[in-house]
Amino acid sequence: MKKVIFCAAALMMNSLAIGQNSQSTVNHQGNSNLSNVTQNGNGHTNTIMVTGVNNITNTTQLRYQNTATTTILGDNNQATIDQKGNAHLNQATIDITGHRNISTIEQDDHWHIASNTVDNADWNTASIKQSEPAGTHGTKHEAYNYQSGDFNGVMVTQVGFSNLSVVDQYGDRNDATVDQSGTSNTNLIIQNGNDDIADVTQYGDGPDGNGSDINQNSISSTSWATVTQSGDLLYSNILQQGAGTNIANVDQTGAGHHSHVVQNGLGNTINVAQNN
Repeated sequence: MKKVIFCAAALMMNSLAIGQNSQSTVNHQGNSNLSNVTQNGNGHTNTIMVTGVNNITNTTQLRYQNTATTTILGDNNQATIDQKGNAHLNQATIDITGHRNISTIEQDDHWHIASNTVDNADWNTASIKQSEPAGTHGTKHEAYNYQSGDFNGVMVTQVGFSNLSVVDQYGDRNDATVDQSGTSNTNLIIQNGNDDIADVTQYGDGPDGNGSDINQNSISSTSWATVTQSGDLLYSNILQQGAGTNIANVDQTGAGHHSHVVQNGLGNTINVAQNN
């Protein structure tokens, strides 16, 4: 076991490492930072680097080949990574540059990859929760969040097998919620404007899964997209941009349905329902 801790300038550090091949490296350079690290089991690696003041980081890793990396350069941020239980081969990365951001990654069983990135932005929240159904093994989920504006929020929940979610938010006051369960669902949300809202719920009950792409770029008012998919081989694509409020609701049930929505301009609304 190897544990290396580099600390400077009035920080607090709590660390517990039990088991084999655990390594913890913490480097604080600002004042009044707090880090809690707990590693219990085999093959854990944790690296935390904080430059700034009044930041809080928490990392908990229990059993097998987990990897966690947290980097914070701003002030008054919070980052939490929780990998535990019978978790295997998990990876989690939180990278924050800015102030007053909150990022959380929770992974429990089995093979998960997650990344939260906030780039030179303030007052953002991001949450990724990944797990597999009880009594199953071999699950792989991937989730990536990127936020470069202010006051954005994203929440991704993945339960099932081989789901992928990517959320990029470049404007201000955008909100994205993704809930994936079942098998092989993929989701992409890109929000470049301000005050955009995206809500995606995917349940894949077949081997091929479902796909959803949302691209919103509102100029002066809210674009709102909601996608609900339950079945297999369902695909939805929504593109909304313009200076007014655009709303798109897509509800797909069954198998083999495709929907493509493009809305430009002012005050558009469309509702799509596909089922068999």
